Order: sequence, then structure tokens, then C-alpha cells
Amino acid sequence: MECLIGRKLHSIRQIVGIPQHELAVIMGISRSQYSQIESEKFNPTLNNLTAIARYFNIPYEFFLENNEELTGFVNNQLLKHKKVIEPFKNTNQENLVKNIKKCMLCAKNEEIIESQKDLIQQLKENNSLLKDKLKDCLENPPKKKAS
Repeated sequence: MECLIGRKLHSIRQIVGIPQHELAVIMGISRSQYSQIESEKFNPTLNNLTAIARYFNIPYEFFLENNEELTGFVNNQLLKHKKVIEPFKNTNQENLVKNIKKCMLCAKNEEIIESQKDLIQQLKENNSLLKDKLKDCLENPPKKKAS
């Protein structure tokens, strides 16, 4: 049974909507080498396939087996990847860097907010304890020692 790795790579490109040179960069090869792989004239190395699998978060076995269930899973993963990268597709590098920095800042702000929530909760608990101690002191003042 043929695996047709080149067809599978072509399918990945079609689903995600990226050109040959981008997949070649991910694989660490030239665009012309990639073109030969896609046209089944040249076989990729296991490292090439592993790089693609890691990048798209798909099992590398996809390239080595003809399994409809695995193909369905891979297609879903690729569509998820496409949704993530779609907003940045026609963005120049400067804007892309700005967007990434914004995302990192938002994530950092969320971390800060979460840590502040924890701090506020601790302060509330401490405040409650202090109120209880103050109330106890007011209701039961310490007895004066007889001189």
C-alpha cells in the first residue's frame, strides 16, 4: 500500500493555505527540494516529517500510514491551526511582532490579575481574623493584675 507522502504534504498545504516555501522552511529544506518531495520524486527524511508533525501538532505516523481515522484527526488539527494563523496571514512582520507582544502582555496581565485575586483573598481572610481578635479583645478585655 502506497503512503504518498507528497500528496499528504500537498493536502496539508491546501488545508492550511500556505505556499511550498513555508512548508520547506518548517522542514529545513529548500523550496526546490520540497517541490520534489511533493511530486513524489524525492523522499523526505524522518526528521523532515517529524518537523512537520511537531509544527502542526499531528502524529508523524500520518505520513507513513493510510488510515482514514488518523487522516480525519489530522485534518481537524490542521483546521484548528488554520484558524489560529488566519488573522495573521496578510500581516507584515512589524505588525505581527506587535500583535505577538500584545498577546504576551495580555497573558502577563491575566497572570497579574490572578495573583492579585489571590492576594486580595488573603487580605480579606487576614482582615476577618483581625476583626475577630479585636472583637474578642473588646468583649473580653484582659484582666488587670492586682498589685
